[in-house]
Amino acid sequence: MNITVDVQPPRGAERRMSRRFDFREPVQFRSVNPVRSGGCLSCDLSEGGLRININEFVPPGTGLTVQIPLPAQQFVEYAGRVAWVSKLPFAERYQLGLEFSKDKMFCAARNEVGQLIKRRL
Repeated sequence: MNITVDVQPPRGAERRMSRRFDFREPVQFRSVNPVRSGGCLSCDLSEGGLRININEFVPPGTGLTVQIPLPAQQFVEYAGRVAWVSKLPFAERYQLGLEFSKDKMFCAARNEVGQLIKRRL
């Protein structure tokens, strides 16, 4: 059986609606399936999504909830779906892009992340 792992947009195809910035912080994630939960390291963050490194393959379309640390010991929680997955070279690790859902939880949390982004830029 042949499984294709690299399911991301072609290089150079920028489709993001929000500016992203480096955000290398530990985040917690969980899915509806309790087997898929734990911690990982984020790579970058925008108001619309998050890129993380993870130890296991998570198929595109999978729903995940992440807790992102903010200053002053606060966390913001986002629900989203895996938009793309790519296997990291020379490692049994994956990088994935999480697109945040546009629900009430997203709208409330977006302001906090927007403030964090403004402080970092």
